[in-house]
Amino acid sequence: MRARLDDVRPVRTLSAHFFVPVDDRPPAHTAVVERAAVGTTTTSFSARQGDGVAPIGTAVFGALPMSGGPRPELVAWMRFADGRPVDAESAVLLSDALPPALFATWTTPRPVLSVDLTVHLTDALDDGARHGWARSPWRVRSGAW
Repeated sequence: MRARLDDVRPVRTLSAHFFVPVDDRPPAHTAVVERAAVGTTTTSFSARQGDGVAPIGTAVFGALPMSGGPRPELVAWMRFADGRPVDAESAVLLSDALPPALFATWTTPRPVLSVDLTVHLTDALDDGARHGWARSPWRVRSGAW
C-alpha cells in the first residue's frame, strides 16, 4: 500500500477487517489518502476477490519519537482525562506534555535541558475555553539540532 500511495514513512497503525476468507487469487486493491499532514498520512484501503471484499481497513504512516526523522517536530491530539475544557492557562500546561520535539530526529533517548519555553497562543481561545481535543504541534525553530 505504501508504494501505491507514494509514502516513504513507516506504517504506525494498521487496522484490517476481513469479511470473507482470502484465497490464492490476486486481489484488486484500492487505496485512498484520507488526510495528509506534516507528521502523518491516514489512508483507507480495500481488496476485492470475486464478489467479496477482503479486507477493508485503515493505515497511518508517520514518524514517532526516536524514529530518526528529518524534522524536530511532533504533533499530538490531547485533552484532559477529567474532561475539563482547554483555556489559555491549561494550554500552556499542555505545552509541556509531549517529549521534546528533538526526539523525532533521534534514534536513542538522551537528556534534554529546556533552557527556554515560549508558548505562542493564537486567537482560538479568545472567545473562551474549548471542550474536547486540542491539536498540539511542537517544533524546534532554533538551537543545536
